[in-house]
Amino acid sequence: MEYDLDNPEEGVRECPKCRHTMQYLKAYNSVRYNEGYMIDDGRDRTNAVAFWFGTYAALLYRFYRYVAQPFSDKKTGERKQRRLDRILKAYPKSLICLHCHFIWKRR
Repeated sequence: MEYDLDNPEEGVRECPKCRHTMQYLKAYNSVRYNEGYMIDDGRDRTNAVAFWFGTYAALLYRFYRYVAQPFSDKKTGERKQRRLDRILKAYPKSLICLHCHFIWKRR
């Protein structure tokens, strides 16, 4: 076991893929994220879409941007957290790399 001077918690290891510090999956998955929210950059691209592809394309773009994409992101985030819950139930001492999201399954 290697000792990380920046994070001296007992049992901390380096990721075998990218050599970054790993964290316990239990601590990582204890925070519940709502991934359905998006950050808006303030630029409205609807006019450019309407100019190039027409009004119906602009309406479809708005529907995708403000309804379909947040809904699908929320469902994807929930699915990811359920998957991590299943891994954590089977392997309670698992570690996860915060950089590349590699999961080291440990019993």
